[in-house]
Amino acid sequence: MTDPIRGPLCRYGISHQVTVSIDRLSNHRFLLGLVSGNRKNEFKAFGRNWNERSEIFREGWDLTKKSLTHPNRLHFSGNYYSKLTGGL
Repeated sequence: MTDPIRGPLCRYGISHQVTVSIDRLSNHRFLLGLVSGNRKNEFKAFGRNWNERSEIFREGWDLTKKSLTHPNRLHFSGNYYSKLTGGL
């Protein structure tokens, strides 16, 4: 599963649902790989600052970990991803 334009800036709730579904369908053999992104035009297309990609990735990784470890009680607010509440 790849998506070159949305990769670094994907909607984490949707990615979480897809990840959990694939993991369950594959009998827990799914391996999730994440990267910060390496194309300036991807960040520009989404109105994000290229120079902030490390911070965006770290916050997205924190959100991903939290959503995978606490899927039914997600509360997250950060600088790049904010006001996320709910369960999947």
